[in-house]
Amino acid sequence: MKFYNSAEVAQILGISKGTAIGLCNDGLLKAVNIGRSNSKRKRWRISEESLQAFVQDRANPNAKATQVTARGRLIQRPVRDYGA
Repeated sequence: MKFYNSAEVAQILGISKGTAIGLCNDGLLKAVNIGRSNSKRKRWRISEESLQAFVQDRANPNAKATQVTARGRLIQRPVRDYGA
């Protein structure tokens, strides 16, 4: 089983490292924290299977956008297609 760090995931997805870390923090991208439990700094590792599942979920045309509110509630809204 292959694991990626947040910088590798960012490069694969074409996003910033901060965005990749945010996806892990918000639970939208399934990851494992390998950092110390008492440390504020989290060191995420994302499995290849989790990354593939994330990409497939985002590629689904009937997917719903997930947004986290300030109180931690998840809101799902239909993804808008603006016709590229």
